[in-house]
Amino acid sequence: MAPRLCSAHCPSGEITCYDCGPSAIRSRPHYTHLMSSEQQPKQTLMNRQLSVRGIGILALVGGTVIAYLSVVSPLLAASRHEQSVTTSLKGAGITPLILALGIVYTFFPERATALLGHPQKPTRLGWAFSLVFGLLGIPLYLWLKSRLREYGYGA
Repeated sequence: MAPRLCSAHCPSGEITCYDCGPSAIRSRPHYTHLMSSEQQPKQTLMNRQLSVRGIGILALVGGTVIAYLSVVSPLLAASRHEQSVTTSLKGAGITPLILALGIVYTFFPERATALLGHPQKPTRLGWAFSLVFGLLGIPLYLWLKSRLREYGYGA
């Protein structure tokens, strides 16, 4: 049988801990004190927040660019009475979702990860959040088309 280490308060990983008792013993020892600095796990809370926050910032910037190209730019082109104006259902449809995810993961990384899951592995609530904001893209696209019709574009 492998020696069992105390998990409660013995940072050195003592085999016998008289202060903690048998309930504080864990079965798998962690030998991080024997690992080099390159081998030790680097995923601290701050690093995880930065990675989730970084994904949020990328989503926020990307969503802003997509919103400009697929919603604002066609409206500006129509207001200048350009000869043709193009719209993108995909761009207008995905804009609310990307912006919402960007805002949530940028400003609330801990709460967002707890409720919605990691951006690469969402929870059920995360899927529901994505569905709601993904569906908000349809009315946005329909509104954009109606505004462009008011300017005299489209059928």
